[in-house]
Amino acid sequence: MGHCNVWKPEHSTTILGGMKKWMVILPFVLLSAVFVAGQNSLAQCIPVASESVRATCGGCHQVDSHLCMSRISYQRKTPEGWEDTVRRMGRMNGIPSSASQAREIIRYLADNQGLTSSEVQGIAYAMEKRLNVEENVPNEDVRNLGTRCHSYARIAGERRTREEWLKLKDFHFASFPEELNFPDWPGAADKALNDLAQRFPLDTPEWERERGQRPPSKGSWLVRGHEPGHGDYLGHVSIAPGADGICQTVTSMEFADGEKEERKGQGVWYGGYAWRGSARSSDGRTIREVFELSPGKEILEGRWFLEQHPEIGGEEQRYPDTGPTKILGVLPKALKIPTSETNITILGINLPANLEAGDLDLGSNVKVVSILKDTSSEVVARVSILSGSPAGLRDVHLRGAVGRKLLGLYDTYGYIRVLPERGGARMGGVDVPKQLQQFEAVAYSNGQDGIAGTEDDFEIGTIPAKWEIGNYYYTYFADDKEFVGTIDQNGLFTPSLETSNQKRPATLNNTGSVWVVASYVPPDPKQTLQGRAYLLVAAPIYVKHDMP
Repeated sequence: MGHCNVWKPEHSTTILGGMKKWMVILPFVLLSAVFVAGQNSLAQCIPVASESVRATCGGCHQVDSHLCMSRISYQRKTPEGWEDTVRRMGRMNGIPSSASQAREIIRYLADNQGLTSSEVQGIAYAMEKRLNVEENVPNEDVRNLGTRCHSYARIAGERRTREEWLKLKDFHFASFPEELNFPDWPGAADKALNDLAQRFPLDTPEWERERGQRPPSKGSWLVRGHEPGHGDYLGHVSIAPGADGICQTVTSMEFADGEKEERKGQGVWYGGYAWRGSARSSDGRTIREVFELSPGKEILEGRWFLEQHPEIGGEEQRYPDTGPTKILGVLPKALKIPTSETNITILGINLPANLEAGDLDLGSNVKVVSILKDTSSEVVARVSILSGSPAGLRDVHLRGAVGRKLLGLYDTYGYIRVLPERGGARMGGVDVPKQLQQFEAVAYSNGQDGIAGTEDDFEIGTIPAKWEIGNYYYTYFADDKEFVGTIDQNGLFTPSLETSNQKRPATLNNTGSVWVVASYVPPDPKQTLQGRAYLLVAAPIYVKHDMP
């Protein structure tokens, strides 16, 4: 079909664990779904055109004259949501019975009965495996009942008819009677499901507008990203169809400190908007990619993470390298006043060619010495920052193109922050993997007013701090730092084993609360700068409750 539409086991980015090996295979073809209405609103359905799906699933799911299948035709889900469903069918009923059947069913349903790009924008964090996200659950009954076992994103990742939402009451009570056996459950479930039926119907304006969206089959993308603990980076990625329809990717990245990284991998588009990929980095890491294409196809945004530790990764935006001229970013994002000479890299779309030093303007007291490189997507310039330049953010003017407030000039470091300000890790290493926490120290300028915490403050960038752990005195004699784990000098915290620890009172074992402290001595020190963040080290999650 000319698209990258086949998925192989080694490329899976599923969030599920402990499942049959073949159940992690997520291939998709890009077909347009058709929405039809029956005799009344409860009869609205999406017909199943696939003979294979009807034959495989028809033993339990009745097919009517409209080719609508009971339960199946009245739902839409994310690719991960359909994978959950097919996994449960295989576990409970033995169907589908093979890898090829599973691939075909998930592929068809995700492409024809998926969510649209607009519908996943608010819940992408779950698929991107972002941790420590505080979810906003707008309904009290949904919060009290639904999020006992599910993340809210798991619930909001589905669209159903009203009748189909209400069926979940009987399904959950039959499947989990012990967990739901409390007096007010039936009434609360009715209220929660009625809210969900109104909030997440099968047919939506987004579905009518965006269904059938087809992804770009190939192309070159410009990359702007951030890896906690390492810093900002710019780069390029090429996506091209390969053998069997698998997309082949090559990514080049350069960080603010000058370090370069290359990645080669493969991936697939799901349902016209969702990119899932895998790559091998030049530093030996195996990477998984989860990105969502915006409705206007102007940006592909999401997160990449490590295969073995999905809590460790980076945020990234990708832009098609064609279109109107636009400056996307500058690296490094801030320069010291004064700076004799240094290089900056400007990333953009359709940038002007054959540039001279006078074509680049960074404002007063900034001298452009020379243009070292200019292509349609990247300009490298040699610049010097003169004494007396005011601190603040500068616009980048490049022969008519303007990037607003992309370059910061600073005279001193104002303060540092440790990010995230509230982190979480989980013990492990015996029965389950440890959950790590990456911290980073980020320096800020006080801006032109010289006062910390005001609107003109701006980020200078990630800095190489000295890391240590301090006690968080929630009780007078708290000594958690001796037990919870260690932090390396790149800000990576590794928790202790989940074994019992007889030295800890109240069965705390190796859990606890601590401060993570970063200290930094600037190049022209007036004082050592410090920042700190709170870290909770909790028990492992032995049972996954985000049930399908």
